[in-house]
Amino acid sequence: MKSIKSTNIEKGKFDPNLPLAFKAARLFDILIESIFDDGVS
Repeated sequence: MKSIKSTNIEKGKFDPNLPLAFKAARLFDILIESIFDDGVS
């Protein structure tokens, strides 16, 4: 499974805030998907 970062880079949709999100996910020991989840299904 590809990481979110590589997928976005390949699609040309790389957001400079993405590296910060990865760092926050590691710091708080959570999945990066949790950072971007708005809770709406």
